[in-house]
Amino acid sequence: MAHPGGIDVVYDTIAKPETFEVGVRVLSENQSSFERRQTTRAYLTFVAVDEHGRPRPVPSLHPETAEERRREGDARRRRAVRLRERRAMKKI
Repeated sequence: MAHPGGIDVVYDTIAKPETFEVGVRVLSENQSSFERRQTTRAYLTFVAVDEHGRPRPVPSLHPETAEERRREGDARRRRAVRLRERRAMKKI
């Protein structure tokens, strides 16, 4: 538990540039007041693979709301940063 008397609650959201990204927020909930606070968060990136272990396309998501479009844009920016960092590491 994140703090005494709390319950960890996990939420996930899905954003999709060319890879599959899952955003996870862990919240601690006070059982007396039901107040929640975020204790940690992470973005996990996955690549879909075929039966030979090679990357395969992921079906496109079509964000409909402003929040979904914002999340997709955020995911695209995080992916761009990861790719830049990967290229920089290869140069070392």
